[in-house]
Amino acid sequence: HIENEYSIGRLNGLKLIVIDEIENSFYIRLRVNDKPGVFAKIAKAFGDNEVSIASVIQKQRLNPVVPIFLQTHPIKEKNLKRAIASLKEIDDVIEIKNIIRVEDFGEKF
Repeated sequence: HIENEYSIGRLNGLKLIVIDEIENSFYIRLRVNDKPGVFAKIAKAFGDNEVSIASVIQKQRLNPVVPIFLQTHPIKEKNLKRAIASLKEIDDVIEIKNIIRVEDFGEKF
């Protein structure tokens, strides 16, 4: 057996972290029905699951479905997963289009 830089043997002593416990910001793009109360339901789904929203953009559209772009503050991935499950239960959330992990490499908001 030959050791090389990719060998598991070099990882001795390092602690593995479960992905659900890692904190990152996330970018989320939704398509939702454009009517009163929909964003309140979305915000509640995030808040109930300890997901803090850093920014929101909602583009004006001429049809009844609009895109919403959100970025979260750094949160545990397990909290985001629970929030996404809650969003899927909201009838007015037509589609969860994108979820992208945002690596900040030590930068703060």
